[in-house]
Amino acid sequence: MGIKKNLITSVSLLKTVPNAFLFLLIILVLGIILFFQRHIFFYRYEPEYYEGLYYHSQWNYPNSTRGISDGELYKFVGYRLAEGENHFNINYEMPPFGKYLYGLAEKYLGNPYWISIVLYLFSAGFLFLLGKEILKETSLSLLGVLFFLVTPFVSTQIGETMLDLPLMFFYLVHAFFFVKFLLKRQQKYLITSGLFLGLATGTKPGIYTPFVFLLESIIYFKQEKERKVVGFSGYLISVFAGYVLAFFCYFIKHPNPIPWLRLHQKQFSFYMDPLKLSGPRDYLLVWKNIFSNSYQGWWWTKEKTIGGASLILPVGTILLLPVIFLSFKKREISIFYLSCLTCVFLLIDHFVFFPRYLMPTIPFFILITVFFLKKHKQFLFLLSCLSFPFLFSSLSARNPVGDVEAVGRFFATRAYHELYRSTIPDERKNLSEKQFIDSLEYFLETLGTRDIKTELLELKNDSQSAKAKYKVVYETKYGILSHEPEISFLKVNNQWRQVWNWDLLWLGYDPSAKIITREGSLPLKRLQRSDGTILAERGKWQMVYMFPRVMFDWSKALKSLSEVIGENPEVIDLRLRKVVPDHFVRFAGYLDPALGQEGIDKANLISGVHLREVDYLVIKGKGNEEVSRIIRSIQKEKPELFCIKAEVVMQGKNEEEKVLPLQCSEEKDVKIII
Repeated sequence: MGIKKNLITSVSLLKTVPNAFLFLLIILVLGIILFFQRHIFFYRYEPEYYEGLYYHSQWNYPNSTRGISDGELYKFVGYRLAEGENHFNINYEMPPFGKYLYGLAEKYLGNPYWISIVLYLFSAGFLFLLGKEILKETSLSLLGVLFFLVTPFVSTQIGETMLDLPLMFFYLVHAFFFVKFLLKRQQKYLITSGLFLGLATGTKPGIYTPFVFLLESIIYFKQEKERKVVGFSGYLISVFAGYVLAFFCYFIKHPNPIPWLRLHQKQFSFYMDPLKLSGPRDYLLVWKNIFSNSYQGWWWTKEKTIGGASLILPVGTILLLPVIFLSFKKREISIFYLSCLTCVFLLIDHFVFFPRYLMPTIPFFILITVFFLKKHKQFLFLLSCLSFPFLFSSLSARNPVGDVEAVGRFFATRAYHELYRSTIPDERKNLSEKQFIDSLEYFLETLGTRDIKTELLELKNDSQSAKAKYKVVYETKYGILSHEPEISFLKVNNQWRQVWNWDLLWLGYDPSAKIITREGSLPLKRLQRSDGTILAERGKWQMVYMFPRVMFDWSKALKSLSEVIGENPEVIDLRLRKVVPDHFVRFAGYLDPALGQEGIDKANLISGVHLREVDYLVIKGKGNEEVSRIIRSIQKEKPELFCIKAEVVMQGKNEEEKVLPLQCSEEKDVKIII
């Protein structure tokens, strides 16, 4: 009996949760969210770095190993827009307003995340106000805000610069003023609602806008009794005005609206591309994401988990139809409108879907849930409590595997700028980026490095530190060199950062060390026929290096390289794409020995080509393409015969020399008879 009595008492207390307690709980949760994402307060935008990142990314070099994510792209584009760049010249496929807001924060505050924080807090504020309008009770509105804050789907967006958070905010404010119009019947609210619908359309492609507009038009004509056409015309004009306002960054430099209208054809053509419209589609993806927190796109080979599980998605979806029925029956026009608006988003997401596209529905799902359970506050509070562990795990449990693997990938692709920024910030104060890059490039180029392979062998970690063991294999001009360095990682402001150690390159190496090479010759001396006819003999020839960054017409450049190297463009393409297109030349292949001096002259005419002398097989005579193919075939089967025999030593500060154990053929003056 005592246990039953205590349980009843606890439930009764939950039914009357004090507003002050809820407010303090909201402040506490908000503090936890900001604490675990505190790295955003230490961020500083670097215009030069992001310009290099963008112009070397997949947006300029298809399939570039130096990829740029959407969030990083919007940082760069936003800054360029704030600097006066024409929107239709860069990332025109996405409307500019959200990016422009981030760019203004970067330009004047040095940090775009302040916009994310402001939009997040304002979203919580407008959710509270909208809840007050619909639910008429402060405690219910506060419970809605608490539920909003503990939803990982939204709260993790503070640490992002995506367009989904601005889009959610503008649709939420739009819905708030439309509800105000439905309740007050004042034209100013309808006009303001239209403005924010226009701003939402100017933040991400307006795939929802026509259907939202249609829904609200039907409700408007059903509810309004007088001056319908005049009021509706004002609403229509305000939507267009909001969309024009979203292009403020364009009009301050280009006030003529005619080119602006015409240039929309670029955006339309981008999305109407048959390649983008075709392809397989799974129309159940939206439901899989809502109910199982998983997503598998056609470009992914396996199922992915999307962030932390958010209870509001399945709960709100289950309650959606009952709330539509109840609100229609009780003539609760405001909640009926929000439920129908949520259905519009879900309907469109069936055809164009990525998990983030559910963001605008989160505030509406919360209000739907609160409305349905408004007489059972204890269950609302319980749902918020159940959501908190998912939020906490999303913010705090950062597994270092992704960051550790990224370091290996940065090194293997020679992404020096990203490798530098993966180190502890305090270490960078004593090591300039130029010195860092020059030291890496010196070591790798002195060895004649053509390829780097990295593999994570072992990872040990606790909550604040980690130690990773890699296997690093260099394919160099002098043979194969491999070692297994150990690198330490620390968690700094809840982000994993490597403790930079030059041992990643080679044990004992540092910027003061010298790499000394004492070259011998190619192990392969001669290629001849069985009758003694010499087809090719060891001699001085040329390697072809290329500046990938000047391959503006990639296909044309590959074709030109293929003609002088003698290999398929696909082979050269894979070789060049392996490395980040930066300020350095990269190995493209050996000049086709069948071309002779004519090949050297032709290669020098290709923009971006740099030739380097090397020991190789020189064909006796000209135009012998068959011999050239035989040489490449032998090189593929026995690459060790084409490594230059050399003694390579590393000389430290005390001039002590350590021989690098390069693996090359031990044979000398090899003759191959065919």
